[in-house]
Amino acid sequence: MEMSGARQATTAWRRGACPTLAAPMPTGDGLLARLRPRDAALPLSLARAVLLAAGRHGSGLVEITARGSLQVRGLTARSAADFADDVAQSGFPLAQGPAVEISPLSGLDRQALADGQAMAQRLRAVLAEEEAGSSGFTDRLAPKLSIVIDEGGQADLSGLIADLRLVAEAAERWRLFLGAQDAGLFDAQGAVVAVRASLRALAQLGRAARGRDLDPATLTLPALEAATPEKPAEPENEPGAETGALQGQGRAPEMKRGSARQSPRPEAVTLVGPIDLGPGDRLTRSFALGLGFAFGQARAADLIAFLELAEAEGAAELRLAPDHGLIVAPLGEAALRRLMARAEALGFITRPDNPARAVAACAGRPACASACLDTKGIAAQAAERLAPLLDGSVRLHVSGCPKGCAHPRAAALTLVGGPAQERLGLVLEGQAADAPSIALDVSDLNGALTRLSRCVSGARLAGESARACLRRLGPAGIAAALQQG
Repeated sequence: MEMSGARQATTAWRRGACPTLAAPMPTGDGLLARLRPRDAALPLSLARAVLLAAGRHGSGLVEITARGSLQVRGLTARSAADFADDVAQSGFPLAQGPAVEISPLSGLDRQALADGQAMAQRLRAVLAEEEAGSSGFTDRLAPKLSIVIDEGGQADLSGLIADLRLVAEAAERWRLFLGAQDAGLFDAQGAVVAVRASLRALAQLGRAARGRDLDPATLTLPALEAATPEKPAEPENEPGAETGALQGQGRAPEMKRGSARQSPRPEAVTLVGPIDLGPGDRLTRSFALGLGFAFGQARAADLIAFLELAEAEGAAELRLAPDHGLIVAPLGEAALRRLMARAEALGFITRPDNPARAVAACAGRPACASACLDTKGIAAQAAERLAPLLDGSVRLHVSGCPKGCAHPRAAALTLVGGPAQERLGLVLEGQAADAPSIALDVSDLNGALTRLSRCVSGARLAGESARACLRRLGPAGIAAALQQG
């Protein structure tokens, strides 16, 4: 039986499996390899060695993914093998098996409630033991299954979708969530036992099963406290947050700070710009510097230059961070300020209010064979023209095709390419695969974005966010504004 046109289109735009170092993914500019580090911290010398290899064997373009992995672009079949050999010789600590993710500040954050690195080691040991006891155990788990460990520190991991999530409430108290379902409070050993039981249940259900498919009531879990019956309210879809119903997507529910159920935890910090790590052993304050890449991409040579400057200022390690960022540490206050200025001169983002941080863009044309747009160029135009709208409430997604790889969830505004290269769609409050609300001419994009910015700026009520204004105007009001000369 032949597939219908709609079914064929859906299949053509389907997102594939994640690339790895051993199995790079074909793209429009060659092969793309992804390196997922096992450890939170990488020595600067090791990071430089890998980046030098990326420049030697690839196109020189590197990316950090939304979950904090390093991607290297422009490899060939031959150079990909050479790059993998260089990475192996460097000693880069590649993670194996299902993702076990911790705070990028783990080990540095003196305000963390628990030791996320120690818990990660225990859970990786569980996975290894289960694989040793039942060959093929990890192959029976979902390919993209993830375990997130939130140690209750300054880094906010709630935007990372997780199948299993441990959230520290005290040094030896962990709350387990299966998807978004609260499975109860455990001591450290009980949390390990509960995660093992959950993984075994998922393996029995098969590769299509995710954490949200488990029912805590059917598992034998040594909880200190039963799961809370409250259903968390669905959060607003703000920049950096994962969207979708909590029950269905596995986003972390909001935890009440300072409540009887949870020890007070520090306020979350933005992982771009200065990060105060607090006083050290000698009571001198220590800092980290978080960087962002403009539209998720940077040149390896620029990053190497930055790391050399960071090392000269006393930094010793690099940490990859969620939401396409990286962190270098430790730094004194004077060194931090000097390094920020040098990073900005190299084109990196060092300030949380930079409009480019609110724009997610895929590799685009010509880097991706599926793309119909020069997404990086359009993203730069949009960040400039729509800057008044990018107030923290609006996330803009620029996608070269309906797959939506850079932001596979709903955004306030999405510009998406399609078969007609001179046209692009504007999706309001949706995903790249959704039907566009408005069609735009690429040749008039600057004018359209300027009119949209003026329309929203003029229509905003006192105290109203740009996103709330966009919702109030709706597709009809926005379309009318875009049609004005």
